[in-house]
Amino acid sequence: MVHTHTRRGFLRCSAYGLGAAALLTGFERFGLVNALAQGASSDYKALVSIFLFGGNDGNNMIVPMDAGAYGMYSTVRGSLAHPQSSLLSVSTPNNAATYGLHPGIPELQALWASGKLAALANVGTLVEPVTRQQYLAAPAKRPDDLFSHSDQQEQWQSAITKRTGVAAPTGWGGRTADRTSALNGGGSFPMIISTAGATLFTVGDDARALVPSSGLRGFDSSATSTSRYNAMRQMLTMDNEALLVQSASDTTARAIDNT
Repeated sequence: MVHTHTRRGFLRCSAYGLGAAALLTGFERFGLVNALAQGASSDYKALVSIFLFGGNDGNNMIVPMDAGAYGMYSTVRGSLAHPQSSLLSVSTPNNAATYGLHPGIPELQALWASGKLAALANVGTLVEPVTRQQYLAAPAKRPDDLFSHSDQQEQWQSAITKRTGVAAPTGWGGRTADRTSALNGGGSFPMIISTAGATLFTVGDDARALVPSSGLRGFDSSATSTSRYNAMRQMLTMDNEALLVQSASDTTARAIDNT
């Protein structure tokens, strides 16, 4: 049987399976502190950063729908522009400018309508907003290495837009962890976790990220793989008081069941 997957579907399934499976082994040793459930703060929240190293066509993801703004968008994007009628309309506060989402992401439209999603637009690696005339006349206001993909990745992760001759020492995720570490209540659970290896975003002055191993790399029909699979399924059913560990186990089990 041949299964056809979209790129978005493939990424979603990969995130379920690989991400959760990798986290299980790293989380288990923190079970004694009951994960974050018994931390100093009862209002637990997590910031999840999904960094697209390959980039994202944001101008086609959130599109202005006002006649004038859409006309400029259509002129600039040419054949890449989405027909206005295909865009998924979303509401904005105080009847501000209207926008539409890419027709391929109705799930995000539903999250937006339920108040669980918002977009922060017009952000980038500029030190301050500039006009086109200022950009052309004042090179000092431009981001360094503007057309270098790798350097722009570093600036996005570090929030440091002007280079000093050396690589940025910390990332804004790590620095945020530094400043919120008191909310951890002295617990041993790490303030920041990376499932993508060591990244600049996670580096702080004091904070150190937990970087779990990549875990298992798949199964086949061999006896060894079968034993490994059965052992993994048994691990997922173990009663664990650590809420974060249990959540990771549940996510992994669902990913396996849906493959």
